[in-house]
Amino acid sequence: MKIGQIETTTEPIQDHWRRKYPFNKMKIDDVISIEGTENDIHKACLAVHNYGRRNDKKFRYRKSDDKLSVRIYRIS
Repeated sequence: MKIGQIETTTEPIQDHWRRKYPFNKMKIDDVISIEGTENDIHKACLAVHNYGRRNDKKFRYRKSDDKLSVRIYRIS
């Protein structure tokens, strides 16, 4: 599985050792792309949904047609 960096004009902060995805560092209008197997993509989509619900933040995601990559957008 390949997890891309947050796309923004500032440098991302080092990841916490227990966090697999950098959802906590994303600001509004930031985008992250994740590539991997279909199962990895499914887990990432579940993780962003759960993180957003627990922390009162909103995200959207778009899977590619082959379901081997996803782009996750922070919207609020």
